Amino acid sequence: MKHPECPVCGDSLNDRWCKGRKLCQDCCNCDWVGVERTPEQQAIKTTRNVRISHNGGYTFEVFDLYGHVLMSSRSYRTSEEAEAALRREVAVGEMSEYGPYTGVLWAATVEAKGTVI
Repeated sequence: MKHPECPVCGDSLNDRWCKGRKLCQDCCNCDWVGVERTPEQQAIKTTRNVRISHNGGYTFEVFDLYGHVLMSSRSYRTSEEAEAALRREVAVGEMSEYGPYTGVLWAATVEAKGTVI
């Protein structure tokens, strides 16, 4: 049986793995340990969000007229900040001998779908 709180001191409980892939609850406050129980059934997730940039923010790349990368940006907290900075860089390309520039705005994360076997 899973307890909502510690029956001894009323503090919150943690689950931990025990022998035979069983779970038991324990209290960090008073060292109470519950009986082993069969874990609750969980749905298996087949998708996950994956970060694209190293810092987890929105980024962009700027390409020259030949399609080669001129620059990669830093990470931005919002897509609006990243897009504004990208538009400034693309505008510079209008006056450059290597322009016009093309920019690609990258989302902070993408959703990846796994294969169930």
